[in-house]
Amino acid sequence: MFEAYIPLEVINKIERHFSEQAEKKLEAMGLLVGKVYQYKGENYVLVEDYLTGLLQASSVSVKFNEETLGFLASKIEDRIVVGWAHSHPGYGCFMSSTDIKTQKSYFSKPFNIAGVFDPTRKEGSKMLKRFYKLDGEGYKEISFAVFK
Repeated sequence: MFEAYIPLEVINKIERHFSEQAEKKLEAMGLLVGKVYQYKGENYVLVEDYLTGLLQASSVSVKFNEETLGFLASKIEDRIVVGWAHSHPGYGCFMSSTDIKTQKSYFSKPFNIAGVFDPTRKEGSKMLKRFYKLDGEGYKEISFAVFK
């Protein structure tokens, strides 16, 4: 069992957004919405969509505009926020100290995940990406599956 399941369509949506922003030398981010399930006593998340909006971004930081939060809240519908995804163009995949603080402040439930993508680097033919969860004061990489 994987800790996160993500449809290819959602991965493609994230990668398009992150690639567009990376061409402008900007980081990008968005919310991962979906549902939490349990199998044999273990939780896993099913990501159903990636939601984003207007961002305040630079080459090393990104955050939502205040208006964006209200817009995103209206798009969640009957799902929950299962995590977030953001890019580190040119820096690889890891959780910075700022990312860990963000995770602890806004995505601290045990099932919450953080996706980190580097749109400038490839792993085989695919964009470099990793998913993480909090682990004590730090973080750990988690398993994920992409499906059609």
